[in-house]
Amino acid sequence: MFQCLHRTQGTRRRQWAPSKEEIMCTINRRPIYARFHFMDGQYHAVEFNPSATAGAVLDVVRAKVGLPETAQGTKKFLILKAATLKNYCLGYAIYEVLGSSERSLQPDEKLSDVMSKWERYRVATATNGPTPQPPRRQMHFFLFKKHLFLDQYMDLSDPVEKELLYHQMLHGLRTDRFPVSDKDAVSSAIFKFCRKIQLICESSGHADRNPGAS
Repeated sequence: MFQCLHRTQGTRRRQWAPSKEEIMCTINRRPIYARFHFMDGQYHAVEFNPSATAGAVLDVVRAKVGLPETAQGTKKFLILKAATLKNYCLGYAIYEVLGSSERSLQPDEKLSDVMSKWERYRVATATNGPTPQPPRRQMHFFLFKKHLFLDQYMDLSDPVEKELLYHQMLHGLRTDRFPVSDKDAVSSAIFKFCRKIQLICESSGHADRNPGAS
């Protein structure tokens, strides 16, 4: 209990009342649960305390996907507490996706506040519409992706970051987020082809080192 109180006092004040999910988690004495999606369609489930900030949870997600700690993070230069920014992953950010729009979360924002806002939005949409409809939870979710594209914040020698950037770039091309030249399109196609060849070679090499019974 005292640890929860200390964590709450060390972060900024809440902007929204607790959601039903947060209240149930508090009653059952367990952390809040949320999914953090990636540009390749996969996701990781993460548990965190109601006082957890986006910067702290971002570091947990980074560790889950295998990004090194040296991949420092995007908003270190902001005027925030040093403790808040200590583990903030430079170059990456957690986004809240609201239907077709998305917003990058600040490192000191509380994810429980964001989820409370989603709940109020779902309830307002369901009750104020022409015909009442059950709330759609899939309309709102957390997204982990690259936030700042600068050479000093990218390490293409790291396979995890290279894979994340590849899927994010493909998604941007499919959704017309940014224009691309013919040269960039060809480079993207070549990279995808080389990646498939690499995966085939790795699987073939593993099969050669571990021959089955024949």
